[in-house]
Amino acid sequence: MSLLTTLVGEDGLIDVFRAWPPAQGNQSGDAGYWKDLPANLLECIANSGARIWPVVTPRNKPPCLELGSVIVAAKDKLDLAVLQALATFGLKITCPPTYIYELLSRYGGIKLTPRNVHDTLLVSSFIHVTLYIDLMMYI
Repeated sequence: MSLLTTLVGEDGLIDVFRAWPPAQGNQSGDAGYWKDLPANLLECIANSGARIWPVVTPRNKPPCLELGSVIVAAKDKLDLAVLQALATFGLKITCPPTYIYELLSRYGGIKLTPRNVHDTLLVSSFIHVTLYIDLMMYI
């Protein structure tokens, strides 16, 4: 976990998922020892609050946030342009590989659903309108 945090924070790695251990099949013998490595790593990261989850953004280098601050989308389910449009409206979306996305159901990742998008857009819109009204009071 420290390696991922260092790669994201100090080295500026953009695609942190390239540094994750690959998905492990059902193996036996010595290879079976490694089968739970991705799940164990995910559990450590989820419990630590490490800011390694890159969010979709139109910018070149995405910021990284902790798991509790992002909505998780399956990498190949939505077009990048749709995700960037949602990000423009304030959604913080991360798109891990499919095997990590599937593991997240055990660790409380907030999945991208129409309900989550709706709720986030309502809050985001309320904040924008409130800030606009506050700003107009000073003009």
